[in-house]
Amino acid sequence: MCAARAVKNFTFRGMLSGICRLGENIVKFIYSTGLAVETAVLRVLKFTYKNLLVKSVRFIYGTGELVIKYSCIGAKGLVKVIMAVPKSFVRNFSYWAPALSGVGVIAIILSTNFYALALKVTVNGETVGYVASENEFSSVVNDVETSLGESIGENYVMTSNPEYSFTIVNKDKLKKQENRDEMYDGVYSIVCGEIGEHYGLYVDGDLIAASETEDALNSVLNELKAPYATGAENETVEFVAKVEIKKGIYAPSYFYSEDEIRAKFSASTNPRYYTIQEDDYLSDISKATGLTRSQLYALNPG
Repeated sequence: MCAARAVKNFTFRGMLSGICRLGENIVKFIYSTGLAVETAVLRVLKFTYKNLLVKSVRFIYGTGELVIKYSCIGAKGLVKVIMAVPKSFVRNFSYWAPALSGVGVIAIILSTNFYALALKVTVNGETVGYVASENEFSSVVNDVETSLGESIGENYVMTSNPEYSFTIVNKDKLKKQENRDEMYDGVYSIVCGEIGEHYGLYVDGDLIAASETEDALNSVLNELKAPYATGAENETVEFVAKVEIKKGIYAPSYFYSEDEIRAKFSASTNPRYYTIQEDDYLSDISKATGLTRSQLYALNPG
């Protein structure tokens, strides 16, 4: 029994000793591996510093020295050239002065023959044309206002204010009729933009009223024709007079509301009367007046 215990103890102790030696060897291996890696990294960094960084710095420094050196040389040369020109000009001024004076005189003669100081007219940020004086542009505006007044039936004054600035233009441009025509068209467009295009209602060629929308006028006309419709198939109801809606420019005094336009049609300025005779039938009245039965009913709701 004692011998068995001794063998058991011996075997356990040997096993424990073997494990300790194995662990020690593993630690030594890890340490030696880490030390080798550290040494390799340090060598790589040292090589990089010596062979790359140092050389790069030296190259950059050398290049900078060359740039500074040749920049200084170039700047000095440029300064010498710049200083030499005025010195030469001043030294030889007696030779240069007559030539420069002649060139100046020729330039002045040419400019006065072909170019002139003018006023550039701008309205609402857009260039309208060029004039010699403000009165010239005012004359164009008056022509436009007169023409437009005749068109819309009342006087109209342009509300946009022109701005003037000095400029140099070709003399022919000021003299040409095309310049005035362009200004006229530009001013006319500006004034039309101020008034705006709307819709006018005409009866036998005479302007009766105006409205901002065509739908408003059509609504009134449809309401006026509605009482005369009988509902017959393919029936159309038209006005006896020639009624038209035209798009254009109209004076503010012609603008009416729908009720006002409707009242204008209801209160005719040229009414027709028929005196009913004894024994008159509806057919007799219709034949005498030229109106259908539905129209007679609509005109005489009572």
